[in-house]
Amino acid sequence: MSSRFLRVTLSGILALSLFGALAFGQADPASARGQNFSTPLGSTGASQTNGQGQTPSAGQSSIPPGSADAGISAKDEIVYATLNVDGTLRDAYVVNHFDITEAGRLVDRGSYSEVSNLSTTVALAQDGDVITGKVDVGDFYYEGTLSDARLPWSIAIAYSLDGKPINASELGGATGQLEVRIITRANPGVNPLFFDNYMLQIQLSLNTEKACEIVAPDATIAQAGSARQVAFTVLPGREADLRLSARVTDFEMDAIQISALPFSMAFDLPDTSEMADGLGLISDAIGQINGGAAALNAGISDMSAGGLQLARGSQEFNDGLLALSAGSAQLREGSAQFYQLFNSLATQIRGAYDQLVNGLGDMGIDLDELMENLASLEQILTDLDSLMEQIESARTTIDAAIGTINDFVAGFQGLDEATISQLQSEAAALDEQQLSAASQSALTTLIADYRLSQGLVNNWDTLRPLLEGLSQGLGSLDTDDLLQVVSALQAMLAEVQGSLGDISSLEDLVVLVEQLADGYGQFDDGLIAYTDGVDGLAGGFVGLNGGIQQFVGGVAQVQGGTAQLYDGTSQLYGSVVDLPATMTEQIEVFMADYDFSDFVPESFTSSENRKVELVQFVLMTEPIKAAEPETAPEAPAAPATFWDRLLALFGL
Repeated sequence: MSSRFLRVTLSGILALSLFGALAFGQADPASARGQNFSTPLGSTGASQTNGQGQTPSAGQSSIPPGSADAGISAKDEIVYATLNVDGTLRDAYVVNHFDITEAGRLVDRGSYSEVSNLSTTVALAQDGDVITGKVDVGDFYYEGTLSDARLPWSIAIAYSLDGKPINASELGGATGQLEVRIITRANPGVNPLFFDNYMLQIQLSLNTEKACEIVAPDATIAQAGSARQVAFTVLPGREADLRLSARVTDFEMDAIQISALPFSMAFDLPDTSEMADGLGLISDAIGQINGGAAALNAGISDMSAGGLQLARGSQEFNDGLLALSAGSAQLREGSAQFYQLFNSLATQIRGAYDQLVNGLGDMGIDLDELMENLASLEQILTDLDSLMEQIESARTTIDAAIGTINDFVAGFQGLDEATISQLQSEAAALDEQQLSAASQSALTTLIADYRLSQGLVNNWDTLRPLLEGLSQGLGSLDTDDLLQVVSALQAMLAEVQGSLGDISSLEDLVVLVEQLADGYGQFDDGLIAYTDGVDGLAGGFVGLNGGIQQFVGGVAQVQGGTAQLYDGTSQLYGSVVDLPATMTEQIEVFMADYDFSDFVPESFTSSENRKVELVQFVLMTEPIKAAEPETAPEAPAAPATFWDRLLALFGL
């Protein structure tokens, strides 16, 4: 390896000192550190301490007692470290640079085993971790070898060849599939400031004559002459597991170079105002959709509540009609019996009266049985008024229910079967993105409910006239007159039972019974028409009631679908209402990870050092070289002359 380059200025006593050193073989530039670092510094000489706070006699510091401290505007530290091939630390030293604004005594701190003045021949004094020396205005450099070096990063480098781990010392000249793995982590016990704020740049150089098929997923690969430069970047505060693979032949590799600098990235954030405005429009539109879904859900909920009331009323009315229809046959049978009784009674009374009048003898009528039949007839006439009231109440209830359904149908004014077919065809042509399956089902249910409601209204329009005709027929019967006739007949029969000799009363009775028989015949005809109407109404209303129940069930399903729709739009609106602000906030949070504007540099060598402007790290591993072929020993070189040493000093 080449030695560190030192700028030499020959002047005054320094020239004589160097002359003496060269003459006596005590100074040799090639004896500098065997590290491949190029120090961008100048030196007119070097004085060292031995780490015990003592300074060699040559070039001793001459700091007068009570000298004022030097003025310092800034200090920089460059940490150079040599790593073993596995990434462990071998040794490290620090080059300290000061911008001196006023000559005087320099005071710096660091745990060094030895220090060297790189700018002048003035020796530096070391007392523990305190280094002092006399400095002049301008740039001043000195180097310190760290006595207990520990880096902020723990670095591990592992190699494998053809899938098997291999020691780096065995890689020189190897052939096969190579994999290099570099792991970086925070080093516990070291000030985390550097790990959290410094970016690592790791560079490997592979000769393309010895390595091909280079793969490094997390790296940037560039060509530099006959070498491929593979550069990894590790952001501040991040651990890394980096991998590189290549097909190698007679493998050799230069030293891996690692540098660490404070992270700095200058770029302008994009203008997100238009994007935020666009997201705001989306949020507002979804809000309007959500409002519409809420209104739709509320309307369907009201319709569902009304439908439940309609269903309950319809079911009760249907049950009443069925019960009424179930008694129609018995009512007709009883009425027929009474009609036959009245006719028989009228015939018997007329015959008896005729026999009585004509003297044909006793008419043989059972007056007690006749009185019982009149009592039954009186009960039928009394129940007939209550029955008419029930029919009218039922008609009013159904009218109200059908009115509600008719309002629902009226809401679709202008909707005919052609329009419905066109709407279904257009809905079927939409895909899931345009119209969800739930919405397709809700539309189908709504159309079915509309058709069912139309059928209910039409059925009622047919049944209603029948019920009205029945009510009018029953209403035309004057039950009060009939009851009066029955009462009068009962009274007359009582008188007949008391006295059969009153012929005029019997004649009145005969006329009254005949009138009653004729009137009851009309009543029986009306009753038969009534029961037929009740049976027809009950049979028709079963279908109507079933349709109402189906309609209400469909509305309930639609209400469930609209509720789900509203829940979905509410969730969607809740997720996007703050989207513009959230996007801006997330961008700021993301960029905060790369904002190190508040970073304040600190000294790596001592927390007591001040005015530190820059600290950087330069790390380098050993190279991997193939074993040199054995050669015959060379003849001993002739002793170097004075001129040889002088020319070597200047690199000539």
